Amino acid sequence: MADPWAIPSDVIDSWVGDGAPTTADTALITRWIAKAERKLRADLPDLAGRLAETPPEPDLAENVTDVIVAMVTRVLRNPEGVRTRQEAEGPFSASITFGGDTPGGLYVTDDELALLSPRRAGQKAFTVTPGQFSDVTHPLYGALVNGPDSWAPGAAP
Repeated sequence: MADPWAIPSDVIDSWVGDGAPTTADTALITRWIAKAERKLRADLPDLAGRLAETPPEPDLAENVTDVIVAMVTRVLRNPEGVRTRQEAEGPFSASITFGGDTPGGLYVTDDELALLSPRRAGQKAFTVTPGQFSDVTHPLYGALVNGPDSWAPGAAP
């Protein structure tokens, strides 16, 4: 088996708030990390190869670790998979609602998948400069579409 993409201390050290796992939970966290890695391999079959590339993609290894930590943290925060948890004591009550389609489940969000998806070198949105195609004739409106004499909605052709 290859080196893990995350380790239990990544999850423990990243925890925010109450209920933090401890080193006593290492075996459990290790199992969930392995499950998260298998899920990422299934969702992104080229990910392992991209991680092994030389030179490596900038920030890819760190982003993979961050995504795995987020996946495992979602499971550990809500192991029962409940949508809403309410507690009441006397006149005081509190509730918490877990988001996502599968609260407490092991899943990758769309934003996380986008973060790990390959970036195409040189890929950019395109722009069209006004007048760039001034010699093009529209098939229905002819030459009236382009240039200073072009037809505009509401103007007589």
